[in-house]
Amino acid sequence: MVSIVDGKVERLWEHVVRSCNTILHHADLYGFELMTIPDPNVHQIAKMFDSIVIPLLDDLAKNYDFSAESGMKIANIKTYALHLRAITIAIDNDDKQSFEANVDLLLRETMLP
Repeated sequence: MVSIVDGKVERLWEHVVRSCNTILHHADLYGFELMTIPDPNVHQIAKMFDSIVIPLLDDLAKNYDFSAESGMKIANIKTYALHLRAITIAIDNDDKQSFEANVDLLLRETMLP
């Protein structure tokens, strides 16, 4: 039986995976130079992860019980968020090499493309 918390983690994880796949698509389509064109762009998505998704996950992990599968999804979401943050930092620092390296790291993550 799926708990309410497991259901919330599942829905959040699905949204995060879609967002990461969108960013990977944008990286392929727009490349380093034009990553700020899409709406929402990588900066907006990373900010949403930082301000909404991660605090929500931290609250769920701190206050509720959930399955081992949900625990893995929470860990994956946090890893994806770190990669997105590194991508935004690379863009801000005009560091194409770091951008490409972090896009590659995100691309190799579990459950993405």
